[in-house]
Amino acid sequence: MAHRVAILLADLLPAKSHIAQFTFIYRHDASAPDTEVVNYLARKFTSVNNKRCPIVGFGHPAGCNAIAFSLFRLMRTDPAYSNCEAFLIMEADTILTRPNWDKELWEEWEKTKAEGKLACGFVYPGCFGNPNGKHLNAAGLYSSKIARQIPAIGKGKMDIGHDWANGPVTYPVSRDSDLFWMEYRKPTITREELFAKRKNGKAPLFWHGVQDESAIRIVRQEYGL
Repeated sequence: MAHRVAILLADLLPAKSHIAQFTFIYRHDASAPDTEVVNYLARKFTSVNNKRCPIVGFGHPAGCNAIAFSLFRLMRTDPAYSNCEAFLIMEADTILTRPNWDKELWEEWEKTKAEGKLACGFVYPGCFGNPNGKHLNAAGLYSSKIARQIPAIGKGKMDIGHDWANGPVTYPVSRDSDLFWMEYRKPTITREELFAKRKNGKAPLFWHGVQDESAIRIVRQEYGL
């Protein structure tokens, strides 16, 4: 599914992006991404890389946390990434819904930065230790500096979802974006649901949670991809 999502992202770009790079972050016990997929993506992204997680984790949420902690460490320590402006975390059940998404995300990042925030995405109710608090869903758009400015985000207990656990420190520096939408483990989706207006009357660019390939299929049909 991750391969299919990645290929769709490339196909939604009408030309090679001068904004976006692409990196597969894969679990310590997973196979490296398919070479043909990597080469396909290279036609649309300024660079395409693979990074195996150095942190070990199994199942949920430990496996997800291992990937996230590895990514935040990468952004903190690797100059090839720490010098980037921002990074978008996507999962196999996330999708972008329209062409030219790189420019649209960049504009959203500029708004986020102008508000003095370090991240934007879908804000969820509740967080670790505070059911009345809020947290930013893990799949979102982050400053490459966030792990240096908030060290807690790059580590934590493996048995608690990192976004839930770090809500108390990440939510105050996060922005609830109209471009992001999530429905937890949604089995499938219709065209009307995928393109429906949500926050402030806007249709989401970033959809998280659809468990089958219906969202990918609908976007391809919509734009003749």
